[in-house]
Amino acid sequence: MAPKDDPQLVMYVAVKQPKLGVSYVGADPLSEIFNPVMQNSLQYLNIKPSEVKKQKANKIVDYTNQTESSAVKELKELGYDVSTIGSGRKVLDQSPKAGSILLQGEKIILRTEGEMEVPDMKGWSLRDVMKLAKVAKLDLKTKGTGYVSKQSLEAGKKVNEGETFNIELSQPDGAGEDIPTKEKTE
Repeated sequence: MAPKDDPQLVMYVAVKQPKLGVSYVGADPLSEIFNPVMQNSLQYLNIKPSEVKKQKANKIVDYTNQTESSAVKELKELGYDVSTIGSGRKVLDQSPKAGSILLQGEKIILRTEGEMEVPDMKGWSLRDVMKLAKVAKLDLKTKGTGYVSKQSLEAGKKVNEGETFNIELSQPDGAGEDIPTKEKTE
């Protein structure tokens, strides 16, 4: 919907089984359609954009074999949200991989050597949880949509590769209240 405060346009975009490259996610083909169409529509209706703070996008470098402390420091200076899984000092893996382009503020997961402990993921997006599951080689099972509201492995619990990890996602308070569900309409 746009504009955000007084919507005058609503757009629905769906891409059936997109063919994605290695560093792409499902939202990429949607944004390639949505952005130019919405921009042209807003220009046609003579709706001026509000002031938007520009976010910088950076190409992520390879942090493997670097020390965890130097990688975290560098990523935080670039404006990223960094989570480390592992008790060691040397970075073994990262998600997203080197070469990915990320906007400031996005989450990057670093896997270090040593025992892995599960972080508190309440409020994380599914995309961020999937990054962690990939790096930690966990068998991720999800239920619901939205953001993490419950996780089967407690924060701080030691976890091993291959373990099953269940998360429950829910919409933030107030989101979707006007959408009728099957229970409400029957």
